[in-house]
Amino acid sequence: MRNFSTLFLQVVMEKRRRTRAQREADGTAHDDRVCPVCGRTFSAQSNLSKHLKSHGPRSVACALCDKLFYTDTAMKQHVKSVHEEGQWPCQFCGKVRVRG
Repeated sequence: MRNFSTLFLQVVMEKRRRTRAQREADGTAHDDRVCPVCGRTFSAQSNLSKHLKSHGPRSVACALCDKLFYTDTAMKQHVKSVHEEGQWPCQFCGKVRVRG
């Protein structure tokens, strides 16, 4: 029997697989939330706003390696996954991510 996390992940991935043509066909396309740079569509204006930062200058630097990022959130995620010691088990599959 599948657990809730597995089913939830499958639903999320299926939604991501839908093409723009499929969304337009069933009326769920979001033409008012289209990135003017790359054409990607978003379901929420806030998601588009976050995405637009990825096309701008990388101005947030990691204090440990000087790698540049678009947002403070991305830099913090980098620090956790690259510089902090430890192992992190995946909540869905149980595989452990090891620093390195």
